[in-house]
Amino acid sequence: MQVVQLNSALSRFDKAADALEQMIKLDPGNIAVQQNLADTYLRIKKYDKAQKIINELLEKNPANPVLHATLADTYLQQNDWMNARKQLDIILKTDSLDADLFFRIGLTFYMQSLKDSTLTKDAITVFKNFERVYPTDWRSYLYLGVLYKSEKKDSIAEKYLNKTTQTANWNGDAWWQLGWFYFDKQNFETTIEVKTKAKQYVPDDSRVFLLLGIAYNRIQMNADARVALERAVELNPNDVNALSSLGLTYDALKMHIESDSTYERTLRIDSHYALVLNNYAYSLSERNVQIDRAEEMSKESLQKDSTNASYLDTYGWILFRLGRYEEAAKYIKKAVDVGDASSVVLEHLGDVYAKLNNIDEAKKYWTKALEKDQKNDALRTKITQGRQ
Repeated sequence: MQVVQLNSALSRFDKAADALEQMIKLDPGNIAVQQNLADTYLRIKKYDKAQKIINELLEKNPANPVLHATLADTYLQQNDWMNARKQLDIILKTDSLDADLFFRIGLTFYMQSLKDSTLTKDAITVFKNFERVYPTDWRSYLYLGVLYKSEKKDSIAEKYLNKTTQTANWNGDAWWQLGWFYFDKQNFETTIEVKTKAKQYVPDDSRVFLLLGIAYNRIQMNADARVALERAVELNPNDVNALSSLGLTYDALKMHIESDSTYERTLRIDSHYALVLNNYAYSLSERNVQIDRAEEMSKESLQKDSTNASYLDTYGWILFRLGRYEEAAKYIKKAVDVGDASSVVLEHLGDVYAKLNNIDEAKKYWTKALEKDQKNDALRTKITQGRQ
């Protein structure tokens, strides 16, 4: 057993299996050792040997749910969902099923539903039964909320996710899922309310401050976004998503030294992070500095996602800054054609056409831009004067 423990600690599972085989020769009736050997065979992908041991044990104890769960694991690791499910269904018929094992089965169904959406309803059924048997266990509420959200049953999902935070207010995952539910619906004010409340219960969870900061960004409350995102970075210094959002926030606040520093810090962590490459490149192009580097960064981000409207517009705008107006028109027009172009992108296309002396097209896109941003007096001036 000491040899088994030592080799397992060193991840030398083949040698641990050899030692367990020797133990079984010395003590062939030891069920715990046989189960340990089956688990070890699973680790080294010797599925046939693992299944042989488990099936032999099941012959002696056919009602053992843990053995059926282990057998299901052997099938799951071989992507054999049909046989795995047979074992899980046997377990689900067990009286007085242990809560942790019940949850483990529910989680297995949930993970399979991510691969095959037709299994979502089955996963919901398992967790509904879990809720019935263990009505105070928060885990059923959380996964039912997530599953109902994927089924677009928002009112039920909202009920369960709120119930999760009420039952397990110490759980960061619960607050993240509830906040993300509202954020995904573009209900940024409620997202802010939820995340502000979450700070009382999970004050050291960086995700709370990340989503809070992004929600503030979406409603142009950049000063508040800055405070939240700085805290998110303080809690998780290598989170590229938090750093990226903080860089964007500094840029919106015209804090360009801080913005550039944050973008550079992010790229030191992930030099090929497309979103940062795009946002940093756009920031540089707007200030008309380091244009050659901006072009390189923008080109790389576009290579990673060639249909992203934001990336297309950034690259086109950099070409505009470089005086390559024909090429600029091509990329910004693609950005518009992707659909639901922002006022800024439409204005960019108008500016490019103006440089190409196509004033009718320029006015057309400036007018479309003004429809989306009616407070933009600069656009009105461009339309009236017929020039950029």
